Amino acid sequence: MELLVSGQEQPEASSGRDLELRELQETIVAMREALDLAEHEARERTQAAIAEATEEIGHLRTIVTALRTQLEERELAHAEALQAARQDAAGEIKDLQATIDALRSDLDAKQP
Repeated sequence: MELLVSGQEQPEASSGRDLELRELQETIVAMREALDLAEHEARERTQAAIAEATEEIGHLRTIVTALRTQLEERELAHAEALQAARQDAAGEIKDLQATIDALRSDLDAKQP
């Protein structure tokens, strides 16, 4: 009889282990699914952040290009204004030198 009792205990113990094993497997599957979902959500957040950063980079490049163009236009306008001022000053110097020369000639002509 002891063999039957011990034989009966083994299937119960085996079925308890089988149940525990199934529960552990289900837990593992659930954890894997949760991990997969978390990884998927992390990938989506990363892709969204990359897309946003790429868009912002494009926007900033557009701004930089516009500012560079504006700066170049201002530098050109400044250079042109400076050149015009130099030409005006050179013309005025030439006129003043001509006036000085004329006054000297008049002064020299009036002296005995």
